[in-house]
Amino acid sequence: MRAPDWLRTKPFAHRGLFDADRPENSLPAIAAAVEAGYPVEIDVQVTADGRALVFHDWNLKRLTGRDARVAQVPDAEVERLRLQGSNEKIPRLEEVLEVVAGREAVLLEIKNRRYPSALEPEVSRIIRRYQGPLAIQSFNPYTLGWFRLRHPEVARGQLSCAFDTDDMAGWKKLILQHYGMNWMTAPHFIGHHWVHLPGTIPGLLRRMGCPVLAWTIRSPEEETMARRHADNIIFEGFRPSLPE
Repeated sequence: MRAPDWLRTKPFAHRGLFDADRPENSLPAIAAAVEAGYPVEIDVQVTADGRALVFHDWNLKRLTGRDARVAQVPDAEVERLRLQGSNEKIPRLEEVLEVVAGREAVLLEIKNRRYPSALEPEVSRIIRRYQGPLAIQSFNPYTLGWFRLRHPEVARGQLSCAFDTDDMAGWKKLILQHYGMNWMTAPHFIGHHWVHLPGTIPGLLRRMGCPVLAWTIRSPEEETMARRHADNIIFEGFRPSLPE
């Protein structure tokens, strides 16, 4: 399987088109992106009782005021929380896909720092019923390996960066920085922090035909620089041009 053409075509709205009135990863932000003609990149985590939520941070505090990890809170309690003082709740993955409804592509970042457990099967259950263009990506090669075996028809993207803010052993960082687990994940594309492009391995993979998505682009100037070494971008804070 080769990477789908739509991965290269339109820039991806990072967590939707969010602003002061539309919280990130909220249903209004995602709907706004789709209605403007952008595909969306969203984050998926799992609650304590195994429901897939669209939420970025490991801890709920920044966006909801509740000081607890997402994975430690049951779905019924999450349901009562609101995003950044708005009336918007944290959406479930099913709700987001219902809003998108195949009108634009969806890029799911599956957020799991451990071996596959409750999150991966729950995402699998949901995407099996979804009809629109969809791909998954993750920093976790074990997550991508899990999907490679169970969803070979779904495009997979390996994410990487410098990992300079992560508390992990240096040898692990080195492996992940240089895509050292690609033998297991066999990604169809990679997503790389744009400030570290071109980079030896991303540049080599791109020359071999593997699309490179640059994240996270926050201005037209950054887009110009990133597109020298990437096939597409994931953006926020401005609206890049769409292909005619």
